[in-house]
Amino acid sequence: MNSAIVYAADTLRLKKFLTDPNYLDCEISAAVIENFSDEKIPVPELDDVRKSRPNFPPTLDAISPQDVKTSVDAVFILSAKNFPATVNQLIKCGIAPRKIIRWHENEIEPLSFQLRDGSQLVCFEGLEFHVKNLRDKEFVDQTFFRLTNQKNLRRKSLNELPKLLQARYREVMGRKLNLAAPKTFTEKLNWLKLYDLTPQKARLADKFAVRDWIAQKLGDKYLIPLLGVWDDFDEINFDSLPDRFVLKCNHGSGMNVVVPEKNSLDVRAARERFAAWLAEDYSATQFELHYGAIEPKIIAEKFIGAADAELDDYKIHCFNGTPKFIQVLGKTNPATGTRYHEILDFDGKHLKRPPFAKQNFFPTPPEGLKHLDEFKTCAEILCKDIPYVRTDFYFVNGQIFFGEMTFCHEAGFTPYDNFWTHEQDLKLGAQIDLRSESFASGD
Repeated sequence: MNSAIVYAADTLRLKKFLTDPNYLDCEISAAVIENFSDEKIPVPELDDVRKSRPNFPPTLDAISPQDVKTSVDAVFILSAKNFPATVNQLIKCGIAPRKIIRWHENEIEPLSFQLRDGSQLVCFEGLEFHVKNLRDKEFVDQTFFRLTNQKNLRRKSLNELPKLLQARYREVMGRKLNLAAPKTFTEKLNWLKLYDLTPQKARLADKFAVRDWIAQKLGDKYLIPLLGVWDDFDEINFDSLPDRFVLKCNHGSGMNVVVPEKNSLDVRAARERFAAWLAEDYSATQFELHYGAIEPKIIAEKFIGAADAELDDYKIHCFNGTPKFIQVLGKTNPATGTRYHEILDFDGKHLKRPPFAKQNFFPTPPEGLKHLDEFKTCAEILCKDIPYVRTDFYFVNGQIFFGEMTFCHEAGFTPYDNFWTHEQDLKLGAQIDLRSESFASGD
């Protein structure tokens, strides 16, 4: 959102909105004030506003709803005597529903419209979603939850983050997070979230920027061929793409759409999802702060593998520059409803007490296990001087392809169960040395 106007029944909320850190990138061009007859609206406590918005003008132009330009990116309703009537009035003036944002200081409030086909149009924060089924609803709920957390987190100072992270850790793990002297694997990963922040770490987590680094370190043959990169979904020329491809965002996890057949792609649904993902600061999801330095983009990669099969995923866990074990995830086991899952050392032997989860053995050994030496060599090159990283690869038609580099396995939150215990957490944590001069320091 670049250009916006504000709509209010009075000026009481104007200052709070103008100093809200979530919307400082919006250029406020005018305001609609109900029952306000002057042509100019004074900005309350201008000195406070200018701390957040340098050179902000002392007044805003007062306009009527009929004068709202449909080209603006957003209309923020700060207050209205009759909210439904105000929304209908703006829509009649040609403002798209997604551009109407009801602003509250501490929450997000969606707008919902019933459509003629029985589906719902849900709008918030400049986004819109056509909800036709439970899957759509779950995506909207997830987006709403993440953007709400993001909005509240941006109001916090860096000094508050350790306590927030500790509260989240206790909620998930049922234990205190010791940041002063971390010992377990999950404690050390969370320590690294806060205190091991470098431009290089953000670059390697960036699914687009990391490609140049992989080409330098391993060679182009390990890269899935790139088909395009864009800042916005509507920049994509689908005619130029092959019949099969994968679209993904570069700045987080799980932000992808697999397209096994281009003609069957629901373009509108894909557009809505990518708009949501591009609006998301993934660093606010689980406090993985290095993601916050990544400029969001959409990339398209060549479709590898079979159209109707999940790719085997080879995840190599590396500690202090050394690959220690490989975790292999395969297709879903129809008997259990979970993916086939094995953890092995680089001699091809299964770990006696594997971390994270019970092993769900493949019916036949994955083809990639014949290439453990090559997997290990690639991981050794990539993990040098890194306290912990998981280097992910695919193996397709005899070829190893790089997937991504992950610095916080499961975001540092792996709840204990019968197979992943505090004792195992301690044992794995002992393999990460935070005292190395190569790493950042903090307490």
